Amino acid sequence: MRVLLTIVALLVAATPASAQWSPPANISSAHEFVDNPSLAFSSTGIGLTTWIARDGTGNTATQGTFAAPLGSPERLVSRTAVISPPVLYGSTRTAAARLSGNRLSIVVGRTDGSFGAPELIADRANIRSVVLAGNQQGDLALAWFEDRGVFTDRVYIAVRPHGHPWSPPLLQATDRVRSVSVAVSPKGALLLAYDARGVVKARYKPATAPLFRHVQTIASEPAFFARLRTAVTTNGRAYVGWAAQFLSEGGDVGDGFYEVAVQPAGATKFRTAQLLERRPNTEMVGGLDLVTNDANGATVAWGATTVKAAVTDASALSAMSPGTSTKMVRITPPSTPTRMST
Repeated sequence: MRVLLTIVALLVAATPASAQWSPPANISSAHEFVDNPSLAFSSTGIGLTTWIARDGTGNTATQGTFAAPLGSPERLVSRTAVISPPVLYGSTRTAAARLSGNRLSIVVGRTDGSFGAPELIADRANIRSVVLAGNQQGDLALAWFEDRGVFTDRVYIAVRPHGHPWSPPLLQATDRVRSVSVAVSPKGALLLAYDARGVVKARYKPATAPLFRHVQTIASEPAFFARLRTAVTTNGRAYVGWAAQFLSEGGDVGDGFYEVAVQPAGATKFRTAQLLERRPNTEMVGGLDLVTNDANGATVAWGATTVKAAVTDASALSAMSPGTSTKMVRITPPSTPTRMST
């Protein structure tokens, strides 16, 4: 089965807020199956969309990673690697994580879909949950964990402040890890979070500090198999959100939880996570996304059978009360919304 990840450049024209959606347009060739579409945009409106396409079966199957600007032929990037959703910075620059076997690399390119040679970050077995994040000025952070055993999994981060080379992999935790997330603030502060088998833990590094602070455990409902999202605002306010649900190998299913935790600007500890919604074990949890704005507030959206949303300002005055939910809330669009990580 051929697996290809196609990267296409899009130029998004500004339209009035009242305009209707444009007619659908194809941005890929036809495939047997396409999944995991992702979007990223530069400050000038240039964007990249990525997806995974599968074709072919049996001995004739091939795979490849391709890139192309809109309306141009696809260009082969790699026959062996899978490339992450891109991070855009500056007006025309982009970066993506590249995993080929045990080799984790960074490829840097432009929003026309072209990429340079990969720069090796780590060459180790069982690399999992690779996440790349960055800000507009080009500060980048790459996080992952190595699946080494029951309680000896290792969480790593490599960073590249703008104008500087990549750091070597920096060990941040040894634990029983299931997923990681990383975020970079507009000023370069870093937030690393990971699921330690049902417990969410985090490390924070202010923009002016040389090292990460100690690992802290975020008090919450059970957070097994957490799908983490992290973000840090300009003033250093840190957010961790997740959707979580226990699933055993024997088929047992627990209740689902959607939660978000906040570390206020200038604080050194996360508050107890706020329960956005609890769902019964008869329903599988859906996804969750977290977006910050220029006013240092955030919007979180989640759901499985209905999509719901909650907002908070920099003082947490407009947050929804624990356990409160609504089918949909009307949200005033925040100024310059920024998805800080995945």
